[in-house]
Amino acid sequence: MPRFGLAVGQILVGSADTLLVSAVLHQMVSAAADVPYVAIATAYVAANAASVATHVPGGLGVVELVVISLVPGAHIVGALIGFRAVYYLLPFAIGCGALAVTELLRRRSG
Repeated sequence: MPRFGLAVGQILVGSADTLLVSAVLHQMVSAAADVPYVAIATAYVAANAASVATHVPGGLGVVELVVISLVPGAHIVGALIGFRAVYYLLPFAIGCGALAVTELLRRRSG
């Protein structure tokens, strides 16, 4: 078990991460529909819980289904695709680039 201070720190960092990811999703959705941040954050937390319960890798399709179900009347499929690109594909591309640079530098020096 982590110490109390470390456990509180992990809870705070995890909560901040969820709030910031919800903010990214809200910005994507706000281009398509006028939905309050609290509704998007609630939908994202529920979608995240559903994706953990289903064991689908990356919650692929689960997050989208839950968010679309909980945010009625909004045509936000494009916003969810953009969210996936920003949240998954952009960090993946940055990581691949960083790995390639690191490997090139290692091979040159070794």
